Amino acid sequence: MIAHGSFSQAALELDVSQAAISSSVRELERDLDVRLFDRGRLGARATPVGELVAEQARAMLQAEAAAHQLAAASKGLVSGTLRIAVFHSVASHVLPAAICAFGERFPDVRVELVEPPVTAARTPHRHNSHLLLDTLRDLRAEVAFTQLPLPAPHEPLDGLIMWELFDDDFVALVAPSLLHEYGMTTFAPRLLLEAQLLTNPDITCGRMVLEHVHRHVGVPLEVQSIRDDVAIARMAQRGIGIGLLPRLAVDDVGDALALVPLEPTLTRTIVVAIRADGLKLPAVRAFLATLGTLYPAAGVPAEPIEWSERRDAPVS
Repeated sequence: MIAHGSFSQAALELDVSQAAISSSVRELERDLDVRLFDRGRLGARATPVGELVAEQARAMLQAEAAAHQLAAASKGLVSGTLRIAVFHSVASHVLPAAICAFGERFPDVRVELVEPPVTAARTPHRHNSHLLLDTLRDLRAEVAFTQLPLPAPHEPLDGLIMWELFDDDFVALVAPSLLHEYGMTTFAPRLLLEAQLLTNPDITCGRMVLEHVHRHVGVPLEVQSIRDDVAIARMAQRGIGIGLLPRLAVDDVGDALALVPLEPTLTRTIVVAIRADGLKLPAVRAFLATLGTLYPAAGVPAEPIEWSERRDAPVS
């Protein structure tokens, strides 16, 4: 409820009726003798005491899950549920191999993917990279993938541990006809003085693009705001403008588009993060060990047994 701000959206996610959600909330409010949500035409917002109750509920669920995992670990088993917060390009290009390798080694762990709710993404000054870390702080996920640098302002990273997995360079999506017209081998931001920029300014990558272009051009440009990466690619393919996206966000486009490196370069870093206390959970250690074998340069130990008494993990 708190994540979605709506009884109907919460009901859809839980696959129950809206009436059942409303009835459960009313019953809990009667039991506690407090109002947990303020209802209005635009949805439902948690009251201050509602936020506190939700925090305690998350902690109770987390403790229960941890107890099951630790009990299984005492028998030499790794089991339970592992919730991973992720964004689209990582879900498409990084997680399939990671989950496959993880599932082969630890088949008794159920993996659930968590995405920040769309309503939260519209909060001023809170970008998707912030919201992914919020899933750790709010106990809605045990592992989160996000990107660096984090846009300012952001909350302190105390209590979180991060590992940098790899760098992901941005590329320009250019129609072949424009590529030949400009004769480019690299893409300079000044070329956007003659072509429309296609990007999504509401997400972290879009903000990075706008800041990069402004830094190197210095004058306002014509920007077409598009929320979907596939739509950006298709519009660029037809010569409507030039898209700037991380390479990981661009699916295989064949000969339909030219992917041109930027000059000067623009890069984001893909990271995996956990809460510091997450190292107690066998499923978290097992998943990190899997990532350690896939990305050995990241410095994630590739053997989960090593984590039981570790005190030297890199804390941001």
